[in-house]
Amino acid sequence: EEKLNYLKDCYCSVEKVIQRISKLFGFSLVIEVLILMGNVVSSGYFLIVTSLNTNNETTLASINRISTPLVDIFTHTNFFYWLAVSANRLHMESRKPIQLLKHFPYQNFSDSTKKKMCRFYHDISSTNISLTAADYFVVNKSCIASLFSSVLTFVVVLIQFKNDEEKSRPTPK
Repeated sequence: EEKLNYLKDCYCSVEKVIQRISKLFGFSLVIEVLILMGNVVSSGYFLIVTSLNTNNETTLASINRISTPLVDIFTHTNFFYWLAVSANRLHMESRKPIQLLKHFPYQNFSDSTKKKMCRFYHDISSTNISLTAADYFVVNKSCIASLFSSVLTFVVVLIQFKNDEEKSRPTPK
């Protein structure tokens, strides 16, 4: 029973720490994601547009022209990727006590201890420990996929606008 109380206290402490981190860094994380998306959209657009326009340049110049936005995209997404992976790992680790309690041999304990264990199991199974950005969104791997799809959609729209602009521009005589 003493160990159960200790486990419950540890679990509640982790939950409180993650909530405090989410509140402390949440708004700045939202700003960081907006900046990240803007930088990746502009770098992705620049990468695609410049890679489509080859004007008889040397190989070194074309490599430099393409590598600059690629490095930009990598540096902007690297931090958020590792943050999301770590947050996802934290969430998965927080679910492990549920599995332990699910397969725990309850018959060896008193009725009061069984009730406490059942209550603890219910509490942690209904609690979701995850890092959030000021409660706007949960930072995890699916968040990365959503951001990537949004960025890709926006870049495609920008390229379509550019193509329409080039088609509507009068040809010089």
